[in-house]
Amino acid sequence: MATLKQTNFCFLILILFGATRGIYEKGLDDMPQQNNPLKLFSSLDIVMDTLLMKQLDMPLQVDLVTKAFTATCVGDANLTLPLTSKMPFIVVEGNTVIDAMEAGKNLAMILNARFINMPPPCLRQFAYLFQKGTTVRRAYFALSRYAAAYTAMQVKNKPSIMSGYWHDHAAFVLSRMYPTPGLLPPRSHPMYRMPNDLLKPDIVFYMYFPFEVENQPFTTKAPFWKPKLIQIFEKFDDVYFIDVRQGRQYATNEMFKIVMEYFGDRINIDSG
Repeated sequence: MATLKQTNFCFLILILFGATRGIYEKGLDDMPQQNNPLKLFSSLDIVMDTLLMKQLDMPLQVDLVTKAFTATCVGDANLTLPLTSKMPFIVVEGNTVIDAMEAGKNLAMILNARFINMPPPCLRQFAYLFQKGTTVRRAYFALSRYAAAYTAMQVKNKPSIMSGYWHDHAAFVLSRMYPTPGLLPPRSHPMYRMPNDLLKPDIVFYMYFPFEVENQPFTTKAPFWKPKLIQIFEKFDDVYFIDVRQGRQYATNEMFKIVMEYFGDRINIDSG
């Protein structure tokens, strides 16, 4: 005869399985908003619709952002799908944000590439308009990723490099939706795929700092956060993992070798 503890444990497993299964079977944009507070936007149309829904509450802010995006960010970018860039588009992410950004900037210097900040210049001045933790602020940053992509598409004579692109945001959303690493959706799930209307990077690097190494002040977040992010990035397609234990310069050199191996014939590191 089952004990009370065994019965409660089985009941808990059924609850977890039922809740998780429901999320697995739907894309994030198909879920009701109350079950999808973080919102992983799957297209530019959904981003714009989300912003326009807030126009009654904050008409000036939404108007400023959407007009700047259309008039300034899009520019001369060819928006015919699938989006492409003339030169390599490289994304550097990591479980330590500072290391990823600094290594990305160092790589840009070595490659004579353009480093694109997030948000990009055409939308950066509007970040203060939206309160942290709100849906409209997340929509603003989603729009900023499209703006950054269009910026990269218009760089004609050198590579573009950035941090904080789609993979970084998707990993954050997934890590919050699935607190237990063992309950992450399978690799085949659409949540691991980029929106079809967003520029796909030629290379994505993920810089990871293994947390079995002690006494290194790389982050203040709980250690269990990082291994789960690594598991999520392992489910994305075509990600190169770079170990940071030997320092930023070593990591930068490793990325440089990989970039030159694939794109050396297209990159002139000596040009001004």
